[in-house]
Amino acid sequence: MRSPGSQTAKNWHDRFFEMSLVKHHTPMLPAPPEPHADMAALLAELALARTGQPNRYLVPFPQAREQLLAERLQWLDDGPACDVRMQRVETLEGSVDVQVIRPPQCAGNRVLIYFHGGGWCVGSSRTHEPIVRRLASALQCDAWSVDYRLAPEHPFPAGLLDCVAVIEQVARDHPDANVIVAGDSAGANLALGAAMWLRDRQTTTATEAN
Repeated sequence: MRSPGSQTAKNWHDRFFEMSLVKHHTPMLPAPPEPHADMAALLAELALARTGQPNRYLVPFPQAREQLLAERLQWLDDGPACDVRMQRVETLEGSVDVQVIRPPQCAGNRVLIYFHGGGWCVGSSRTHEPIVRRLASALQCDAWSVDYRLAPEHPFPAGLLDCVAVIEQVARDHPDANVIVAGDSAGANLALGAAMWLRDRQTTTATEAN
């Protein structure tokens, strides 16, 4: 039987060993740098826009979507001037709305397709319009910003299938153009997922044909 003293010694030994690992093997992370003055001002404006608003992560999704749009309202017309119109793309399960953005200088050899972020549950082409207008202007091309179906009302893979359908429509409408697929956060996940979906389906079709 182990004596109480030996158990205490073991506890001290284990604790010392753990502290040594922390001391010698855990890197000390530097303090995060202070944001640029312009970014600090923007963050302060965002915090002010959220003053008095409930936590967006604790309210029902329809309310969270309205709140996100309201928070960004003062910046929605920021960015380069572009022609903006809505278009509807028919899919196998219905249709999906797309915001088509065309900058003044527009080349016909490429098209950008953009999927907004928002955790697959919030966000829209409108909340992300300033970002897409900047991208369209920088690339000098049409940009299609997709209002894919959102969860939880439309569970996976509904949103992904909408994204795939829009890519296919753009490919049909612009057969000679390079198609650029992009997004932020959840939208980046959808961009990658849609590209892989189309790649795998093309591979399967080629294999069956052979």
